[in-house]
Amino acid sequence: MGIKKNIMKLSLYYPIMPHFLTQKFGETSFLEYYKKNGITFKGHNGLDIAGGHGDPIRATHDGYAYYEVDNKQGHGVVLFSKEEYELNDGTTSHIKTIYWHMVD
Repeated sequence: MGIKKNIMKLSLYYPIMPHFLTQKFGETSFLEYYKKNGITFKGHNGLDIAGGHGDPIRATHDGYAYYEVDNKQGHGVVLFSKEEYELNDGTTSHIKTIYWHMVD
């Protein structure tokens, strides 16, 4: 007999308010920039959200946060959920949100 897990539905919140979306999932506004910098995907794999300089940035969900630097010297914060959540297709997964392009 398997162990039944308590799977919750995930609620995500915008990290800044008010917010302005500058690029959505799948858009290719900066495809030439991506190619020039060795990024090979066909469309953007996230949401870019603009805010004002000095606006507080809040976590979109509960989890563990860590600082990360990529191979192009970009840097930011990654938030990884403590719990697994049910996805639209019925599978479950931990959730990861990434906060990049922030100005200090």
